[in-house]
Amino acid sequence: MSKEKLAQYDYDVIIIGGGPAGYTAGIYAARAGLKTLLVEGAATVSQITITDLIENYPGIP
Repeated sequence: MSKEKLAQYDYDVIIIGGGPAGYTAGIYAARAGLKTLLVEGAATVSQITITDLIENYPGIP
């Protein structure tokens, strides 16, 4: 999304970083009903995108 397009939106919470802490913050902010934006600079978002088995990851039973 372009910077100009992002500037048109209002967010309650902006989270920088898509690692475990960023995901956790995003989950809790969204559950609280806040408009949330998570920004990650890498092409992939942490190792969650290439993992076969996920245990005890926020939001996944």
